[in-house]
Amino acid sequence: MKEIIIAVLATAMIMLIKDYWLQIKAMLGIRDAQYQLGRNFRKGINGVRPDRKEAFYWLEKAAKKGHNNAQCNIGFMKLNGEGCE
Repeated sequence: MKEIIIAVLATAMIMLIKDYWLQIKAMLGIRDAQYQLGRNFRKGINGVRPDRKEAFYWLEKAAKKGHNNAQCNIGFMKLNGEGCE
């Protein structure tokens, strides 16, 4: 039982650290990180709560830097009025 608890806590800590570094890389302007963070916010995945405005913010930053998938996502979001009110 003790090993299971330790494994669960270790997994949770790894997820937190991974998310923390993704946010730092996105803030530093790395377009792949900006895209991934925007995707996480759009879909509510990888421990991130869904937030369309935050998703639009990060995806737009990546799109402006030429990230093709981010450009596609921004297009769909604008078409559907998601996060760009």
